[in-house]
Amino acid sequence: MREMSHIIETAEIDTDGRQVDFTVDESERQALMTRLDLLDLRNFTVAADIRRDGDSPAILVQGRFRANVTQKCVVTLDPVETAIDEGFEVRYLPMADWEEHLRRDVEVSPDDEDVEPMTGSAIDLGATVAEYLALAIDPYPRRPDVEFRFDNDVEADPGPFSALAKLRNKV
Repeated sequence: MREMSHIIETAEIDTDGRQVDFTVDESERQALMTRLDLLDLRNFTVAADIRRDGDSPAILVQGRFRANVTQKCVVTLDPVETAIDEGFEVRYLPMADWEEHLRRDVEVSPDDEDVEPMTGSAIDLGATVAEYLALAIDPYPRRPDVEFRFDNDVEADPGPFSALAKLRNKV
């Protein structure tokens, strides 16, 4: 089950395209908060332009999402709020074209658009945006006024085998 789903039927898409805008609902927000270990997720909106790539069956999606996320600081566990405003670009290919795409030896650069498979005659824009949100979230959020410091004055616990190590030379 996906936390967020927004199905777009590709039969309705032509080369002129169409604009899709939506706000993530409460149940989807709650499911994403659980999956991504967020304290809060607010104001999550998506805007995307979806069009067919010429005469090909490929679908191009260019969009942007915005959200406010609250996470736990990795040092203090205090809440850290971040505003996310990210763009994304995805090319969806029918399954036959997707399999051909996987067989080719393609060199990918970070600036290239992502390529995803289409299942049937629809794409799930919500699932795609959820993946991009997961990538946009800071994996180690930290309050700006906090610095992690390792205390070198504390002696490390030698562990239970240190007493046995001392006896080794006496036997």
